[in-house]
Amino acid sequence: MHYKNNKSDNSASACQDALKTNNARRRMRQQLLRMGWTKQRCPYPVNGTLNLMARYHSPHIYNNTFWFESCLKKLNPKGEVYYALEMRCADLEHLTWRCDLENPNNRHPLDTLDAFYILRGYMLEGLPWDYCTGREEDRGIIKIIDWEHPENNTFEFVENWQGAINDGFGWDFILLVNAIPLCGIVVEDTLQAAYDMAQYQLDNDYQFPVYCHLLVISDGNSMMVGDPWMELDKFTAIGTLKEALRPVDFLINRIKTIPE
Repeated sequence: MHYKNNKSDNSASACQDALKTNNARRRMRQQLLRMGWTKQRCPYPVNGTLNLMARYHSPHIYNNTFWFESCLKKLNPKGEVYYALEMRCADLEHLTWRCDLENPNNRHPLDTLDAFYILRGYMLEGLPWDYCTGREEDRGIIKIIDWEHPENNTFEFVENWQGAINDGFGWDFILLVNAIPLCGIVVEDTLQAAYDMAQYQLDNDYQFPVYCHLLVISDGNSMMVGDPWMELDKFTAIGTLKEALRPVDFLINRIKTIPE
């Protein structure tokens, strides 16, 4: 008589699911590279501390090059990038502090939403700088994103980013434009599991939700896209990443034109 070994069967099934998921992540990485996204070594510490705009000089990579600042200097070769960032540093730091899980009395969903729209305003309109001399040449606006010539922006992705909670779970991919993290991608064995993981990350991370504009979830066979606060049944099915994440199309059609 043959007795079924449930433990062995469950282990085999789990291994098959893990292999399927890892293969899906590998294919997704290849698609992102083919579309024109560049893989970037994650500049953030292991605990995922973000504060990108507020403490833009904290995440050092490549011999202390400031990632965010260097992206902005590329777009604003004649602008006062460092001065503009210094002028807004306290303001931007306060926005992320209001959403800090370590300050629960100051954290409220509307705080995250308010911070999201204020930071989005800077993305759309730029950061002003002014030496207060009264002269025209001593003031201006630096671009956070070049909307007129979107191909001039820097399109990158990082893998396996755990976020601020650092509990062993995380985003499979984060898409960044000029070092600003705008999209999170999760691959699990089912769409529901991928959606639940994304929502878990958003609910427990006080930093990335301030920047996140789009979610992509996948079960290895199918993919869906949606806004961070959408229910799963409101997500839209897509056939391939190219339909949603070609760099310039992603920036213009998915980021610039989100519903206000």
